[in-house]
Formats: sequence, C-alpha cells, structure tokens
Amino acid sequence: MSTIQESERTAIQEELVRFLRAEAGEDTLRSGMQSDLGYDHAVWQKMAEMGLLGIAISEDFGGIGGSAVDTAMVAEGLGRSLLPVPFIETCVIAPALLEASDMTDESRKILTRIAQGTATIAIGGNADIVPFRDPDCSLAVKADGTMSGEVSLVMHGGSADFLLLAFHSGNQTRCLLVSSDHDYTIENQTANDPALRPAKISLADVPFIELTGWSN
Repeated sequence: MSTIQESERTAIQEELVRFLRAEAGEDTLRSGMQSDLGYDHAVWQKMAEMGLLGIAISEDFGGIGGSAVDTAMVAEGLGRSLLPVPFIETCVIAPALLEASDMTDESRKILTRIAQGTATIAIGGNADIVPFRDPDCSLAVKADGTMSGEVSLVMHGGSADFLLLAFHSGNQTRCLLVSSDHDYTIENQTANDPALRPAKISLADVPFIELTGWSN
C-alpha cells in the first residue's frame, strides 16, 4: 500500500518529467555509455536526492513508500527516455526481495544505501526473478557459508556493490547476496546494448548472505 498521497504523486510525476527533459539527453546517454559504469553517476545521485531510488522502499529504511503504480510510473519514464541506469535491478527487484525476507541489520543497511544512492545491486542466475537469466549458471553452496561457481549475463555486474544471485536448487529458489568487498572474478561480456555492461562472475569460496523467509 502506498504512503504517497495523490497530490504528492502528481508532484513526483511532474518533477520526473522535468528531470528527464534536463538529464536524459543524447549527451548524457553517450557519456554514460562511455564511462566505466555504463551510466552517469551524477545523474544517479540526483535521482537519489529526488527520492526516486527509494520509490519502492519503505519509509522505515529511508525510502518514500511508493506502491507498484508509483514504481511503474518512474520505471516507465526512465524507459521512455532510454536513460541507462540500473533502476529495475537495484530499486525494484532487490528492495522487493529484501523487504519480503526476514529482516536483518545487513538488509536494513542495504535498503538504506539503495535509497541514498550509495549501493547498486546486480542480479544474476537462472531463477524467474532474474531479468537476464543464465540457464547454464552453475552455483554450489557450502555449509561453511561460502559459494563457488559461475554465472553469466549479470548486468552491471562489474560495478555493483552487491550481487544478488537467484537460482534453482531442487524444488526451491535460493537468493544469495554477495558483497563486492569479497574477491571474485569479473569478465566483461558483449551486448547489443553496451550500456547494460553484462559480466560473467566467477566465485571461489566467496562468503554470502542468504535471503530467507520470502515466498518462492
């Protein structure tokens, strides 16, 4: 349920239109695609200041508590403008999973960082929630809390602060968070859309945090 009033929603929509007119031009697109990130970090920070990155995040974690309608409004605006930012993975899919899971101190910190614009999430694996699925991904989880394996088509995987790896394991889907503070290998891949920055991620005994309590 949205905590945003109709007047606030209208104001957000009008501000979004003005923002995209000012920031989503050809020059921004080109400079973003030529950067290491694949998008303009200054634009991403402006989105955070406007509250757009926290549109789907509860006010408890620094977001603005928008509904699916509010989130779709922002996503559609970004899509129409072709602004190359990792909004869907970082600001829609990841927060939904984190808030639907058993809440931990780490989850709270990540949600807050997303809303502040200081953390991005790259998503990979073969589960249905993954935007660009890798049917051949191979991930093995060990009892000591580490994982090994490979997964391709992880968009913005080379620059993300966290990897969210979602994959089938027997009759369930497991979702594991890996911090970029840990060591893993990144191999850049090619894509028709160079702004997506796909990567192949190889992990060897890398620690993870598993999201539990959410419904498959």
